[in-house]
Amino acid sequence: MPPKGRRSRPAPKPDPEERESSPDEGRGMGDSSSQVKDFLENWRDQPLEASATAKLKGMTGEWKMLEGYVAKAFISITEAAAMIEEMAEEDSEEAQMVDQLDTAFRELIDTKMELSAQNAAIEDIQRAITQRQEISDAMDRYERGVKDRLDKYQAKTSKQKYGKNEEYVKFRQTIWEVRHADEAMPPATQFLPTDEGEDEGSDDDIVVGGVKKSYTCPLTLTPLQKPMTSIKCNHSFSAHAIREYLKSKNGIASCPATGCAHKLTMRDLVEDKELENKIKLMNRRKKRMEEEKDEDDEDEVNESMVVDS
Repeated sequence: MPPKGRRSRPAPKPDPEERESSPDEGRGMGDSSSQVKDFLENWRDQPLEASATAKLKGMTGEWKMLEGYVAKAFISITEAAAMIEEMAEEDSEEAQMVDQLDTAFRELIDTKMELSAQNAAIEDIQRAITQRQEISDAMDRYERGVKDRLDKYQAKTSKQKYGKNEEYVKFRQTIWEVRHADEAMPPATQFLPTDEGEDEGSDDDIVVGGVKKSYTCPLTLTPLQKPMTSIKCNHSFSAHAIREYLKSKNGIASCPATGCAHKLTMRDLVEDKELENKIKLMNRRKKRMEEEKDEDDEDEVNESMVVDS
């Protein structure tokens, strides 16, 4: 069953011609990839020495930096999509903008995968050197390692690529909550296009059930304040409340969320700025809706007074 509300239609498919470009084209990672290729090319006809490991690690460090930029872009696109969704009506220009941001978000996921494939190919070579294997085909190994990983990824359908992707699920969750704050979100696959030749029901084993994030602290039973989220179980708590709770338990205790058996310490908790921003957005939205309701009530009273007179 499609999700309720305006956002029930799947996002548009990216233009295939736009996605056939090289992983390095226009993605800000071409320089790093070229440096690695140039370096490996120098070793094409001779075994790769152990000293090359440190050099490769230094050059691929830039990929990690680019992954950080991608992570920031995920946040920026998500916040923009949520703000536009607040104003959007069915088939409006704003609705199309949200769809465009959805496409851009998925392309960023593809970029992250390409970065990961290149980094993993280099790590394979570094591992082989550490194991004292003779690497006389470093360039071929690198290109083959990247290609094999990307071919496997590109062979997946849109629903397989993004349906369980953590970043994409969070992105759709944020948009969903703009209009359905009290409803669990359907599987993210329902927001994705069905690729040509794909069975409509082929995603049933990919994502099951909906998602609903609680904005109430399990300890205080009040709205989250400066939330901290567990890296073990993903439950969130108000910062002051969870600190005091763990302090009273000598630093370690069972997760206070109902039904959760994980043991927590402060090391298992991280400040959740993303969740904090979502709460601020939700509060701002609620305030605006209350103001609009008050204006509507006032208009009804004024109309009633005119009729009575």
